[in-house]
Order: sequence, then structure tokens, then C-alpha cells
Amino acid sequence: NTPIVIRPAHLMLLLDSSLSMEPQPADSSKWDIAKDAIVNMVATYSDRIQFGLDAFPAGDSRTPAPGYSNAYCKVGQSVIEEIGNNSSSSFASTLELLAPQGLTPLCLATERYLDPAHSTTFPGPEASNYLVIISDGGDTCKTDGTNNSESAVTPEILTDLVIQLREERDIRSIAIGFGGAVNGAQLNAIASSGGSEFQEYLVADENNPESLNSALSAIAESVVPCDYNFGDLDPADVDFENVRMMFDGVEIPYNEDCAVLDESSWEWADEAHTTVRLCDAACNQLKQGSVTEVSSTMGCPPTQVVVVR
Repeated sequence: NTPIVIRPAHLMLLLDSSLSMEPQPADSSKWDIAKDAIVNMVATYSDRIQFGLDAFPAGDSRTPAPGYSNAYCKVGQSVIEEIGNNSSSSFASTLELLAPQGLTPLCLATERYLDPAHSTTFPGPEASNYLVIISDGGDTCKTDGTNNSESAVTPEILTDLVIQLREERDIRSIAIGFGGAVNGAQLNAIASSGGSEFQEYLVADENNPESLNSALSAIAESVVPCDYNFGDLDPADVDFENVRMMFDGVEIPYNEDCAVLDESSWEWADEAHTTVRLCDAACNQLKQGSVTEVSSTMGCPPTQVVVVR
């Protein structure tokens, strides 16, 4: 039996809690829709993803980070929920304590993740780290925390910021535009340079609650890992031609280059044979939650036997 080193997915949800989230569309406010969608996401994927929660602006009940002159633009000194195996009930309780207020310090809230003190668990050093920004508008707080027009924060500023997050903190950024008043240029600047597979911001319709659920599900399923590393193995101790991969104790076959489609199978992801890649069908099983355990066995290398007559 060989241990598999899984690079866990850490997903920090950064939610726009500005006053514009409160107006009533068809049946409920954008704020209520967003809360329900986040709780549903955590309930569905918490067995495969570790979640955290943050919001902007900070609101009266949170300790603001220093240096922001307009109270409506202040951002939190730390995240609201650290990354962990959070339950949906704990997220629901936390979200009930928050309420929409203030302006939209989108840039300042994102910038906080350059500061290691903002979170003790995100980014995780051995994790795949994603910052998911959900916003219904555009930045209205400039880069110094004073109220100004949306044009004060340019797409170029946000592009440089998310590139810096990737290079300095190993954080990939994803954007969701919620409703019809988003600043598409700003959100696309985040998405296109954020380093995820989502090169444009995901669209969520405020009059169709299911659209936000769908956007969050697409993100969750994209970050579930399908590459597994065996760690440091001495080739002298392992027969790489005699490796078995199992889903819940049932072997899935080797499939070179994943050439056989629609088969739950695997291939080597590297020439050194240290990382296994699940082919699409197997990867989809994992993302959909139908597999609870991935395991492997490796054979010992052949031993030369000398027969003395």
C-alpha cells in the first residue's frame, strides 16, 4: 500500500456586502440569494473542498484594517471564517450576523490577501488556493479607501493585483458578476489574469437564484484535484509496471494517454511516474462526489534469483 499525497483545494469566498446587495428583485434580495447559494455550496462540497469566508466592506462589527479614511470603504483586518472543514450550519450562522451596508471596496478587499496576517490558513502552503469574488457592482472606493467613481480603480490595477497574488501568495482568483449592474471590465480583469480556467467572469442573474448556484458549482467542480502525487519514492523499491489504482477499493484500469474515452481510468502525469492523473470519466466521478476514497498499491521490483546447482 502506497500513500497518496493529495493537494487539497482551499476556496476562500469573498462576498460583496455593499448596500446594493439589499434591494428587492422578484422574491428576495441579492443578499438572501447569495447567502443561500454559499450555504448550499458548502453543504454539497465540504467533503472535497475546505472553505473560508470574507466580505467587503467590513461593517461596523468587524475590526477594520488601518489607513482607510472613509468608513463606508473600510475592509476587515482579518477574514470572517478561516479555511477549514466548515459545516454549512456554521456558515449559515455567520452569514446571518452580516448585513449589506456601505460602498464597494473591491480592490482594497482583494489587496488584503497580499498580507499574510489577513488569514492564518489561506493560502495553504500545500493546497490549491482559490479566491472567489462575488460582486454585484464595481469598485467605488479608490485605492486609498476614499469614496470615488468606479473609474478610480482601473482594470489594469486589478490585473496587476491578481497577478501579484498568484506570484507572491500562490492564490488564483475567480470572479462572479451577480446582477445587471456589474462592472464587467473590472471583473474580467480579475478573471483573465487570475490563473484559473475561468478567463471571463461568471454571470449570475439576480432574478434566477439557480444561476448563482450553477456558477458556484462550476467553480467547485473545477478545483477538486484529479492529479495525485505519491511523494518521494525510491525507484529501487517500487515496480512502476505493477501499480494499481482503486476507487473505494475497486480497481480502475491504466489508460495510456487516456485514449479510451468514457472509462474510469488513470494515466501517469509525468515521466518520473510520481504523479497519477485521473482520466475524464474518473475525474468526473470524483467531482460529483460518487467516490469517497482514492487508494493505490504498488508492487516490489523484480528480484533476481540465482539458482546454484
